[in-house]
Amino acid sequence: MSLKELSDSKSHTRLIEKIELTYVAQLSINNMEKLALVHRIYTVRARTALTNTYYTTAILNGRDCNKLVLYIDFIKENLTSADIRIFFSHDENEWYQETTGVFATGTYAEYQTVHNFTTSGTHRLTIPILDSWIRLDVRGNGDLSGSNSLYIYGYVGTD
Repeated sequence: MSLKELSDSKSHTRLIEKIELTYVAQLSINNMEKLALVHRIYTVRARTALTNTYYTTAILNGRDCNKLVLYIDFIKENLTSADIRIFFSHDENEWYQETTGVFATGTYAEYQTVHNFTTSGTHRLTIPILDSWIRLDVRGNGDLSGSNSLYIYGYVGTD
């Protein structure tokens, strides 16, 4: 087929459409590769003893991310357990606690989530996020004597 025939034919239009679609697909792949590189690692809470009142941790930047992974190192000692509550915000002023939904006897109910740890050791929480800001509240429950401690570091990124 000559160049003149190609430019006058419908195949030319299909070829251009195919090139445009390939270009758009390549742009999408490039943008996804850039998005996959977004990640931040935080020391959310340095290793310190827990108290029986909630302590608010540092605020984490969740912008451009869709996943929060928390790595928790808990030493129980004489405590009964440790509680962690997770809050989300779009503006760092209004905070919304993570909720969990339960379906029972024909009714769906939402409850504020408290992650409760009853054993010493390392634990991992993975939480989907769409919010710009994240913070945690932590506390110990029970006998505060002894060398209890809680250390948390977090990874905010894309999957």
